[in-house]
Amino acid sequence: MASVLSCTSCGRTSSNSEDYNHLSLDISPEGTLQDCLALNFKSCVVDFRCPNCDGLQASRREQFHTLPRVLVLHLKRFRHRRWGVQKLKRSLLIPPKLSLSTLCGDDVPPLHSVIPEEQAFTNLDKLAALKERLGSMEQEQTVLKYSMGTMGQKLGAVEIKLQASESEVEMMKTVNTAQEKELYSLKERLSVAQPKIAFSVALSDSFNGHTGPFSIDTPLKYLRVFSNSGSGYNPATGIFTAMVRGMYCFRYTMYSNNSGRPNSVLYLMKNNELLVTTWNTANRMDVTDSSSNGVIVQLEVGDNVYLRLGASRLVYDDSNHHNTFSGFLLFTV
Repeated sequence: MASVLSCTSCGRTSSNSEDYNHLSLDISPEGTLQDCLALNFKSCVVDFRCPNCDGLQASRREQFHTLPRVLVLHLKRFRHRRWGVQKLKRSLLIPPKLSLSTLCGDDVPPLHSVIPEEQAFTNLDKLAALKERLGSMEQEQTVLKYSMGTMGQKLGAVEIKLQASESEVEMMKTVNTAQEKELYSLKERLSVAQPKIAFSVALSDSFNGHTGPFSIDTPLKYLRVFSNSGSGYNPATGIFTAMVRGMYCFRYTMYSNNSGRPNSVLYLMKNNELLVTTWNTANRMDVTDSSSNGVIVQLEVGDNVYLRLGASRLVYDDSNHHNTFSGFLLFTV
């Protein structure tokens, strides 16, 4: 295809060609395929600056610069609208022959150019070449049959290996099922053997205010019990007692409102052994503080773990439960 531009001022022409054998045609209102071609090749005026006379417009027309042996025509049956896509339902008359002479340039060669006689094959030569090609194709077919036979043998061997692999997979599935049952049984035994020990408590049950100060170090009684699996914690004394030998995890929080009051100090104790502490130092700029600490420790049966408030110290609690004490068994030893 060639796109030809002709300056409307000086008549200077220029063209740009592109090789393809298919056209997308808008459907003409006249309703024939010939009219659709004419509409597609209709000339139009476009903006174009002419390098010869500086003209600003040119006439553009599309034309064939060479005719393809096969021309593919695509009819645009759908039109885009603001609200969506509209299908054009008008009928179209397709004639048995299309006239392309008016759509071609002056230098378009005929569709079937004449081959010089010295370059043309005679019918006998063509027939000989065709027989030779057929003979070659027969040889290729023989080789292909042999290859297919060999491939069939290989496929048979692969099928045997696949059947063996399927048998192995079934065997592995059986073993895996037995192992899963054994693992499930082991988990059940471990679940029964492993005691479930855990507790979580808060200092205040119903009161708002300070606890302390006392003249001596005093164990705190955490009265609000959230959970106490295994009944290891005693709210009457504030002491957790180990029922089994094992590794335990303990954590606690401390909150103080020390405006004009003594500082807050808590000691996490194992029997009479100090494990960890938390401190709060009061100052004029910061009168409320919250802190926490924790430890993982091995306990023997009968060991006691509790929180002790330091002498002349205090902590503050209310219904928001700022002061908490929690612990649980990790595993037996």
